Amino acid sequence: MNVKEYQLEILNTLMRIFPDQEIIQEWFAEMNKYNLYSPRLDLAIGPFAKNQRLIEEYDRLQVKHQSFIEGLIRIHNNNLQPFYNEYPNRDYYSATNTNQNARCFIAIEIENSVSRKHLIGGAINASALGRFGLFIAFTEEKFNAMKKLEGYFQFLSKVGKNTFNTNNLLILFKDQFTDYINNTV
Repeated sequence: MNVKEYQLEILNTLMRIFPDQEIIQEWFAEMNKYNLYSPRLDLAIGPFAKNQRLIEEYDRLQVKHQSFIEGLIRIHNNNLQPFYNEYPNRDYYSATNTNQNARCFIAIEIENSVSRKHLIGGAINASALGRFGLFIAFTEEKFNAMKKLEGYFQFLSKVGKNTFNTNNLLILFKDQFTDYINNTV
């Protein structure tokens, strides 16, 4: 299965988990009108805050889907356990309060064959655009690179360096995510 086929497979399953929300494959953040770089997410779960803030709507959705989100956080914490000997586990409160003014409810980046520099861009896009960002590794190599990148962000924060807050970004391997959402519906 290639990335596009995987995207379609999880899109169809997510539509059953979030039946009242629009879910868009290859969603552009539409920053062009500000003459800015316009990131594209592999998948995005709405509602979409284009010209308004949807903070209360995202609050409502996170309460409605709290057990789903907590399950993703548990998987993420298990994946990053070696790093969390030095850095704290992700918790529901920190994940839900990192990006109050998001552009979508859940931003999903699926990483397969990009460079490490593009991986950083994907992490920032998912974290900055979504109330929750999901960073899904398509290969073992990308999974390990993503874990190291998260460790790097946490290290920078710990030693007082300038960094990007990724507390709303959850790292999962593609099979973990597929199994989890299939068991949710």
